[in-house]
Amino acid sequence: MSKALVEMVKGRMREFRREPSAFFFVLFMPLVWMLILGGAFSGNSHPRAAIGWVPGAGEFAARVQKSLESNPDFTVQTGDVSQQRKNLGKGTVGIFVEPTADDHILYHYDDHHPDAQHVSRWVDDTIQVAFGRTNPVISQARPESVPGSRYIDFLLPGLLAFSLLTTSLFGTGMTLVSHRRENLLRRFLTTPVRPQEYILSHLIGRLFIMALELMMILSAGFLIFGFRVQGSWSAFFGLCIVGTASFTALAIAAGARMTQTSAYNSLVNLLTLPMMLLSGVWFSRTHFPLWCQELSQLLPLTALVDGLRRVALEGESWQGVQSQLGLLALYGILAFFWARKRFRW
Repeated sequence: MSKALVEMVKGRMREFRREPSAFFFVLFMPLVWMLILGGAFSGNSHPRAAIGWVPGAGEFAARVQKSLESNPDFTVQTGDVSQQRKNLGKGTVGIFVEPTADDHILYHYDDHHPDAQHVSRWVDDTIQVAFGRTNPVISQARPESVPGSRYIDFLLPGLLAFSLLTTSLFGTGMTLVSHRRENLLRRFLTTPVRPQEYILSHLIGRLFIMALELMMILSAGFLIFGFRVQGSWSAFFGLCIVGTASFTALAIAAGARMTQTSAYNSLVNLLTLPMMLLSGVWFSRTHFPLWCQELSQLLPLTALVDGLRRVALEGESWQGVQSQLGLLALYGILAFFWARKRFRW
């Protein structure tokens, strides 16, 4: 490393240290997302299905209501049909049950909602058993806690990958465009700094910041939610390093000639929003059509998300994430050379 490159890396670290908003968005914003989503979907409380009940007259309706209210898996909300339809539209109940005058049961739910269909069968089984139905096969439920099965275990690798992407694109690229707009970059023309050294200083400086992100997110995940990496730690760190370098190179390539921060913001949002949705950061990509799933495999964020989850949840090592590492490295190399070619002081 030349002396110029060392000084440029020091400059990157000083910029980060002297910007209070950078500390918040880089170190604390991922923790906020983790606490909100992890606390909402990874609680230890027993899940209960919210169902609506339309009161009816007679012994039959009373027996049905008693069977529903005595089930610890249900939260029963009572109201007339119009009120229950409003609750169904607002999502406060997934299904509501209405007894008829001839002692029949009507189940009202949105047939396009898979959870509502599941709850309707659940409710019907409860009522049928309460009225004397017996099951020919004896079965027992035995809940098990499998490592990696909680939502927080699924979320944390995706959140980490998305954090590395956004901090690289907004932190590095925005700094580059801002410096060019303020004519700070032109001053480097009178120094021995070469364009590739300036680009490398951003790459190296971002790796130091990545270490802080990893330490904060993984420590909080372990202390608060008991998150553990099941596979190779070296492969996990290697994916983060290659992913951060790739995203930083993409940021420099995007801002290689831009002079307006608003234009850069628009470009970065155009890149990050589709990747955030298609790469499975918050939920599984299996909810998308098959062609969309195949297209998402080509995105760099997908490669990092999949690689981190395979290591953290499936116990993979270097051999199991070679394709993800290769795709990230390809993006990084191409972006680096594109940035070197297009870069202007």
